[in-house]
Order: sequence, then C-alpha cells, then structure tokens
Amino acid sequence: MLNRDGTVDSVLVDIGGFLGMGENQVAVDMKSVKFVADSSTAEDPERLLPGHGSFG
Repeated sequence: MLNRDGTVDSVLVDIGGFLGMGENQVAVDMKSVKFVADSSTAEDPERLLPGHGSFG
C-alpha cells in the first residue's frame, strides 16, 4: 500500500486458509518486513539481499 507521497507504507499478506479458500489479508508495516535470501538461516542473519536492510 502506498502513502500519499508514493512510498511503500505497508504490504498485504494472505494468512490462513487452504487452497485459496478462507484466507484473510493483513496489512504489514514495511518497518516489520526484512528481505533475506532463501538460503539464509536464523544463525546466518547477514545474508540479507543486496540493497536491502532491515527496515526496523
């Protein structure tokens, strides 16, 4: 979701449900989102995608 100046304020995430039925959309603040590589683990938090940092 964009705010009035055009920057990303939050993202919509589908939670719950099964096979496309019964899910709910929830808005998550961008400050709570962290982009990581598929191969990263909790023990290897430095594997953030290039150009992305923790938004918090």
